[in-house]
Amino acid sequence: MIKNLVFDLDGTLFDNRIANVEAYVKAFDDAGSPIKHEDYNRHFGLRFDALVEQLAPHLDEQQRALVRERKKYHYQQSVHLITPNQPLIDFLIAMHPIKRTGLATTASRHNVEFILDYFSLLDAFDVIICGEDVLHGKPDPECYNNCIKVLGGKAEETLIFEDSQVGIQAAVAAGAQVIQVTPDEI
Repeated sequence: MIKNLVFDLDGTLFDNRIANVEAYVKAFDDAGSPIKHEDYNRHFGLRFDALVEQLAPHLDEQQRALVRERKKYHYQQSVHLITPNQPLIDFLIAMHPIKRTGLATTASRHNVEFILDYFSLLDAFDVIICGEDVLHGKPDPECYNNCIKVLGGKAEETLIFEDSQVGIQAAVAAGAQVIQVTPDEI
């Protein structure tokens, strides 16, 4: 019996790829190290440190900090480019009173809370696990394991909604059941 519903954010509940691309392109430009959309797209899904290492390994710590801060700013300016997966959000809202709900993502808490607040979904989750709460990104199951632990219950009683292959690998490694959300469903 399913007791927990856990959702990924990027690409699952929201298509925010364009907003991320725009924000990173502008942030790297602000730090004096311009990148192209294609550069970012080749490394989409990497956590911040790994992304910078791939796109601009020459940046010093001060420049990296500037990219991080400017990305937050530009991301908020690009919120209009984010498309919600309304059918899945409607399902989440309908199930929240019945099932325990969690969000497990390796995105920054700042961005996660910003998006959820913007779309009035902060209260739709019993647990929110973000990048700051884990040491390892997907496909490591850490974010899902942590979410399931806080929600209570067992992994096999958990249904995870995920879009990416690395996210699906993480969900399977956590021992949960998984539904793959495809981009055309958003």
